[in-house]
Amino acid sequence: MIATAPVRDYSLYFEHRPEYLYVRVDAEDVSYETTRRYWNEIIAMEHRRHYTRILVDNDIANELPTTDLFTIVSDLAYAGLHGVTFVVHPRNYDADACEFEEMVGSNRGLRLKVCGSLDHAQMCAESM
Repeated sequence: MIATAPVRDYSLYFEHRPEYLYVRVDAEDVSYETTRRYWNEIIAMEHRRHYTRILVDNDIANELPTTDLFTIVSDLAYAGLHGVTFVVHPRNYDADACEFEEMVGSNRGLRLKVCGSLDHAQMCAESM
């Protein structure tokens, strides 16, 4: 029997900055499964390096449906990351979707900020 790894349909870049972990996610198309896989990698890096602040800069062409976004944020909130602040900068910023994402996270105790610009996201990651 031959075991095969799933094809990675996204790329991740980690940069260890003095104040926080910077993560760049690039994908042509995203699904719940893809999003779950890259968040698992981000969480694994946090567990290895014990960051308290993570900035995720994502350049993804499409948005997740609201139900999938709700599930991902809820899963992230229950992933044992108490004390970790997440700042997310979606390159395809949608104010309504981002407000929903923040609300779901904060209602579950997740420290999450979604920013419309990379400069604002960096400022938040450095100061939160």
